[in-house]
Amino acid sequence: MSFLGYEAFYVNGSSHSQGGGLEGPELRNDSVFPLYQKKWGVKEWENRSELNFAARLSALIEIPHTNEAESGGGTERVVRMAYNWILENWDRKDKIFLILEHPDPSRFEVYYRPLDSYFILNSSINPGKGLAIFESAVRKYYNESNEMMSEDKRLEFLFVKWFNNHANVKENWKKVERDFVGLYSFCKQNGIKIFPMTGNSVTFRECFDKNDIIKFGNDEKNYDICSWAHNTKQTIKDELDGEVPDMHPGYFGHMEYAKLLKTFLEEKLK
Repeated sequence: MSFLGYEAFYVNGSSHSQGGGLEGPELRNDSVFPLYQKKWGVKEWENRSELNFAARLSALIEIPHTNEAESGGGTERVVRMAYNWILENWDRKDKIFLILEHPDPSRFEVYYRPLDSYFILNSSINPGKGLAIFESAVRKYYNESNEMMSEDKRLEFLFVKWFNNHANVKENWKKVERDFVGLYSFCKQNGIKIFPMTGNSVTFRECFDKNDIIKFGNDEKNYDICSWAHNTKQTIKDELDGEVPDMHPGYFGHMEYAKLLKTFLEEKLK
């Protein structure tokens, strides 16, 4: 089975691509499922991995996909895992394509050798001093394993120390933009179709072919899933008439984004 000659596609990014905010009752006591059930008559609520645009797109174009987006995930993680997936599919590199978010540089990734695992570190910016403030360090948000969540919390002090000694958002910004343009250039050089939701915002912007950047229509707006949902008022907050403040892409927003992506890909892959 193929779509315009392509057999599989890959997605990575942050919670926006994962289906963040649409976690079911098994993961969150404050799940929005009952609200969607009440307002929209949604009768079944699958895992968020089945509700996001990647799963919806896979169903529309009838080819398998891999979505490794994770809440809190940054560009460093996107690039690392995309390379791994490309390597695993190298023998059919002319029959795959990638759709990638380019998350903001306040997100870090640290490998922890004792557990042979990567931790996602999130931060915020102190508006007064312009410094990054540590927020959290986890292997996965809304983890199904209480034991893993407890262990992550117990180890947090180690990552606070790392963060205070090594984290710098400006330096990370430059690093992840180098990483992202490097992955993009690698794909272009090797004939692998890659569609970033956005290119770089500061450095090497001209290296990205505008025809590869995801957009719908003829305007030059950013059409990453997050900005698109905000601009079109298809966030969870919008879909539930403000009953919750969550600005992640909504249940129906993911559906619509997938439909628009299908049209975009029909043009770009022909």
